[in-house]
Amino acid sequence: MLSFYADESGSMGRGQGDWVALLAIGFHDDNWKSLKDSADALKRRYFHNWNLDEVEIKSVYLRRWNRPDQTWPPNAFATLQAGQMDRFGRELYELIDAAPFEWSAVAFSKAYLLSHYGITKPRDVFFRLYMSLLEQLHGWANHERTYGRLFLDQQHQGRTVTKSHVIAVK
Repeated sequence: MLSFYADESGSMGRGQGDWVALLAIGFHDDNWKSLKDSADALKRRYFHNWNLDEVEIKSVYLRRWNRPDQTWPPNAFATLQAGQMDRFGRELYELIDAAPFEWSAVAFSKAYLLSHYGITKPRDVFFRLYMSLLEQLHGWANHERTYGRLFLDQQHQGRTVTKSHVIAVK
């Protein structure tokens, strides 16, 4: 079976950029344990006093590691010095580069969605993104002659809930 994790980038708000994108990474389930062990080993080298489940590797945390507003939710990267952050970034890149991941993405210009489809509501924009991505992931699982599972983070009343959805069959 294939597992995919998808997350969006972009917002429909004014001043939020001209594009919205959705990226999925995928891997065969057989690789899950080795991927988790590699990520945990990397976290353990830099965050000795942290519960590893609380060390969330998010791009916003990596980009804003030295900003004073990164205290809640707790950003473990705010505890690193510049040299440590540089080394962590290089090691993370090496881990990702060596990992058996595959990538799939869709991106739309907000102006294109408005002019071609009349889409302006965030719900409709993200529906279009997810439908396009699901078509790609379905083809991927079909090519592999297996099932696929998609994991999404969704916001519900201020808390993140991970949902799992079966997205493709042989």
